[in-house]
Order: sequence, then C-alpha cells, then structure tokens
Amino acid sequence: PAITPPTEATGGKAARHAASIDSALHPGAHFILTNSGVACGDLAVASSAGSTSDSFRIPSGDALYVMLAERKCVLAIDGTLLAGLEEPGATWLAKENIRLAAPILGEGEKLIGALLLAERNDREPYSPREIQVVEAVAAQIAVIYEKAWLQEQLRIERSRNEPAAAHEEP
Repeated sequence: PAITPPTEATGGKAARHAASIDSALHPGAHFILTNSGVACGDLAVASSAGSTSDSFRIPSGDALYVMLAERKCVLAIDGTLLAGLEEPGATWLAKENIRLAAPILGEGEKLIGALLLAERNDREPYSPREIQVVEAVAAQIAVIYEKAWLQEQLRIERSRNEPAAAHEEP
C-alpha cells in the first residue's frame, strides 16, 4: 500500500531529519521522494531543499527504482549509472547534480521512498562515513512515514467502528 501522504507534522519531521544532512554534509540540494498519493508505487518528490525542481518522479519500473529496491543501499550516482537510466530521469538527476540515492525502506524492506542528495557545496566526494549517515537518516525517515501510515490505518479502523458502537448502545 502507498504510505500516508505527508501531513505538515509528518513532512516536517522528515524534512528536519533531511535538514540534519544539510547541516552535516552540505549538499547543494536534497529531495525526499515517496509513494504517497502516487499511482502504481511510483516515487515522487514529497519535499526538497536547495532546488526549485519539485516535479521529479521515478516510475516503479524504472532502472533507478529497481536498483534502490533490490540493492537496499545508498547508490553513488555517477556517469556510468546515469548512462543506464531511462529518460527523463537521467537528465533530471544530472541537471540537479544528484550524487547519492538512498532507499527509504518500509516494513518488509519494501521501497517506500528515496532520499536524493546533490553534489556537496565544496564539491568534495561523500566519504564512507557520510554515506553511513545518509543511510541512518533514510532509515529514520522510513520510521516517520511508517508510523504515519499506521496511525492513519488506526484512524480509519476507529472511524469504521464508531458508527457500529453507536448503534449497539441503548
């Protein structure tokens, strides 16, 4: 199932986690993509910082989507990887100088989103330690979205049960 669309509270929490990457690693931009409100499990930009481009989408059959879902680790986006990607994704990733793509994995290691980071402001490559930080932040964002999805499921279940409970009382 698609994750719950980010509310201001949920999206704000995820954005704060991503902002911690901004302050620690100084990417030129970052994007959080999720499958909320998107057909067929595609991923679309839910929030971004450092860019005005917010209409990017990774279709569920796209090579980048498949790599994120299967490898379940941070991908270094370089010319070789870009050459194997479909359009318009490859062009967008190149235009935004995306250098890292971290999967956001939900229950059962299912891909529910991605955290994309652009080239660092100082143009230095990301270190292995920094990549571990990116993985940890992606995992924290996954917890935020999964929790929001569970809360929404609970709200729906309660709303279904409330009318039945009202009819049972004398």
